Amino acid sequence: MRLTLLLWLSISLLALQAVGQPTPTGTIKEAEFIIEKEKKNRLPESARLFEKAPLPTHVTDSAAALQYDVREITPELDTLQLKIKILKAKQELITRLYSNYVRGGYGNFHTPYLAGYFDNKRDPKHAYGFHLGHLSEGKGGYAEECHNTVQLHGKLFTKALRLDGAVRYNWDKYPLSKDGTSASSDPDKAQKFHQIHLQSTLANYLQDRFNYQAHIYLAHLRDAQKAHEHQGGVSGAIDYVINDDFTLKAITDLYLTQYKNTTTVNRHLERLRPTLGFLLNDWSIQVGFSLVYQSDSSELVNHFNAYPVLAVNYALHKRLRPYVGIEGDIQRASWQEFVAENPWLAPNPDLRHTNQHFVFYGGARGDITAKVALHTGVSIGSYKNFYCFVNDPAEPRQFAIQYDPATTLFNIFSELAHTNRAETFTTRLRGDYFHYTLQQLPKPWHRPRYQLELLSTYNLYNKMLCKGTLYWLGGIEALDVTTQTAKPLADVVDLGLGIDYWWSQRSTIFLNCQNLLARANVRYLNAPTGGFHFLLGLSYAW
Repeated sequence: MRLTLLLWLSISLLALQAVGQPTPTGTIKEAEFIIEKEKKNRLPESARLFEKAPLPTHVTDSAAALQYDVREITPELDTLQLKIKILKAKQELITRLYSNYVRGGYGNFHTPYLAGYFDNKRDPKHAYGFHLGHLSEGKGGYAEECHNTVQLHGKLFTKALRLDGAVRYNWDKYPLSKDGTSASSDPDKAQKFHQIHLQSTLANYLQDRFNYQAHIYLAHLRDAQKAHEHQGGVSGAIDYVINDDFTLKAITDLYLTQYKNTTTVNRHLERLRPTLGFLLNDWSIQVGFSLVYQSDSSELVNHFNAYPVLAVNYALHKRLRPYVGIEGDIQRASWQEFVAENPWLAPNPDLRHTNQHFVFYGGARGDITAKVALHTGVSIGSYKNFYCFVNDPAEPRQFAIQYDPATTLFNIFSELAHTNRAETFTTRLRGDYFHYTLQQLPKPWHRPRYQLELLSTYNLYNKMLCKGTLYWLGGIEALDVTTQTAKPLADVVDLGLGIDYWWSQRSTIFLNCQNLLARANVRYLNAPTGGFHFLLGLSYAW
């Protein structure tokens, strides 16, 4: 035992001395080579089975969905009612969830602004909240234009169902222009509206082979002259996945409305739209039909209409997906929707649904690069009761609605969306051109012939969010009720800039500017216009 221990100590001391002694250069290289060679040959077999780490998805998969917050809006003049996705720069991750949030600010033209959002903290079973807001401004006097809103909302989640509902009240005031000639004895007369909206939705919570959703809503709108409109509707949508290649869908809705002023007009509309979608190699096809029945107490004849529904998409390449289709429908119209588009309507407007006999469309979606997406297309449609706004001869500061019985509308558009690799800078650019062929109206009054939208955001070090917007509408003509001639309007060019500075996790300082070029921007002849606007404020969460 002692002999063995002595032998081990001797060998150890000799080895340490050999390591510490300098060795000729060639010997060191040869020793290192031998050690590396032996080390390589003696690696366990399992170490050679490790696969190469995959590249990030956004580099290899150009078709992957971009991780942004999106907000969908419907363009005012898009004949296909396509959804636009507005890209917003990726914001800082929330490290702490706050349920209460208030914003307040003040701007030029005596513009106070206040908004509050009060919600329960995240809960797997239910959500509820309360929202209120106020925004007003005045040029010659205080609060010439004013907007107030109050809303209650809630959601209930079960293992199988999702139920949500909301109640909203709006009070809006729009001043009439002091520049237009008027037959009214009240030069400061304003348009005032009270609106109540109730809605509820029931849907299955977890997606399955059979999915469904039911929606019900009620709306009431009243102005200062006691004119009012009641709306109500029930709609439902179902889809049944037959197998991996076939899906059956159906949409149905019932819409009722009553407008009452000096006369009462009752209208209702019923729709059924079943479609079958199926996949065939690289083709995605949807085929079906739409049945619509409408009645109007102001017309003697009720109408039943049938329209085809056909959409074909082809995956030509992973970066290019062309499509074509044809469809038709009744585009329902209400006083509430007209007021949202033009709040200076004269009393007793002529309300009619628009019959979209057909719209043939085609285009392509593609990814130019992994971070640049392109969507371009063209459409041509035939419409009955195509509406336009004209100044009222008795009160030129207000507007009446005129309809063309047979209109052909040609639209060509292109849309480009880009984001950088760091997901901090995003840009969306869309341009449209419209050509109108009318049967009775001499001009498409107050409708643009071309429009351009530019939206861009930049997230700077997760401390500042810059937002830029540009809206350009041109080729607009109005009817001069005095001379009964067409009057071209100057292009509407609205350039905006917004900056949000995240002072802390709870506090944000914001500055919003509109119409940086200080243009008159006459959208409707004799309607009020404004110059440069800015709003400076602070938001706080707790």
